Amino acid sequence: PPYGHAFEHWVILETYRLLDYREREYRISFFRTNDGAEVDLVLELGEKTWAIEIKSAATPRSADLEGLKSFLSDHRVDRAVCVCLTPRPYKDAKIDFLPWKDFFASL
Repeated sequence: PPYGHAFEHWVILETYRLLDYREREYRISFFRTNDGAEVDLVLELGEKTWAIEIKSAATPRSADLEGLKSFLSDHRVDRAVCVCLTPRPYKDAKIDFLPWKDFFASL
């Protein structure tokens, strides 16, 4: 758990830093329901909305993405992303799984 929390925190701070550095117009928030489902980042880049889950695993389990899946069923999102430690990008259903380096490059 400590590594996971630190990785999530680092990805969020680095996202802020890169967007500011690149002078991108953005809005960052998060989403949490009363029953505990959450999305780590909801990133609005201009008119595009990304829902982002951050996991410190190479292959996140489906159960780890329930909050993101729930969010996708109830909200319009242009891109759903799981930032993780996978060595290569891949897609599963509607979710793009990206190594953190690829995610930062896509900002």
